[in-house]
Amino acid sequence: MDEHAVDSQGQPLDAWEVSTIERQLDQGKKLLAVLEEQAAAFTTLTIPADLQVNLENQRAKIAHLELRLAGQAPRLELKELPDWTGSRTLREIMDYLSLYCEPSLVNAVMKQVVLAPTFRRTFRWNVALQPNRRRTPPADEAVQANIGYSFEQFASAHIAEELMRTSAVYHVQSQLSQRGKLVRMAIDSQGELPIDLRGVGLERYADRSAYGCFYRVPFNLRRGQSAEVRAEVDVFHPARSEEILVTYYPCTDYTATVRLPVRDAQRFQLRVEFWHPSRPGEWMADEVATQDGFEVSTYRITEPLLPYQGLRIAWHYQ
Repeated sequence: MDEHAVDSQGQPLDAWEVSTIERQLDQGKKLLAVLEEQAAAFTTLTIPADLQVNLENQRAKIAHLELRLAGQAPRLELKELPDWTGSRTLREIMDYLSLYCEPSLVNAVMKQVVLAPTFRRTFRWNVALQPNRRRTPPADEAVQANIGYSFEQFASAHIAEELMRTSAVYHVQSQLSQRGKLVRMAIDSQGELPIDLRGVGLERYADRSAYGCFYRVPFNLRRGQSAEVRAEVDVFHPARSEEILVTYYPCTDYTATVRLPVRDAQRFQLRVEFWHPSRPGEWMADEVATQDGFEVSTYRITEPLLPYQGLRIAWHYQ
């Protein structure tokens, strides 16, 4: 472990944080090698634009990871030390951590949560699954998924910058049909002009790679204020597949809704799991109802979520 590796607050990184960065760096270099091999077949004038963008983005990611390991990554400047006791969201998260966190993880989690530049509330995820009605659909298009999600994101009051730049992100997995795409992204940030992107305007923010297509739409978030983000997605899946939606920031009040056509509901073997690396397990529906020809199952997570936690919805359509 590099003894000089520090986090965004200038504190030494824990061993597990260094290990994670090293693993990401190793994977990133392997992907960069593949992209550079592809680029070698072209000249600077003939290289496809999407390949050039992916190549530049991957190089930038590797450079950032190397800076983090060397302790030279940009540091988060704090206007003041945060008083998390005055924030209901952070207080709920810390109360939860005191009950369930191993003592060895408390320090890392404290940094991740209390010093987080932003956090989320009212995370809503709606997934409608139905069989592809085409006569002979391709194997990777057996099931059509219409997905909508929204969340409210807050900028913490303790950050020094009056204005921070962040992004709304959606990932279309590489194994899915190429016809799948993000249809709409709308962002309404306090004090900023609203953003509403569709079609060609949205495709400008698509980053395609071996891991699928990442959409990253940047927006401004003012200190102590919030932004509402909404997205609509149409994708196709094989008969056995999954969707995973996690929060990238500390979050409370997460709800997922799964809609299945009533006439096809029995043909879907559905399993919903809490996406938590140390505590995986099936998550049962809080409510099941019938609405507009669909069987609607609602799943609520009332306990606070840490970054990269959420729900996994898996199915097998027969």
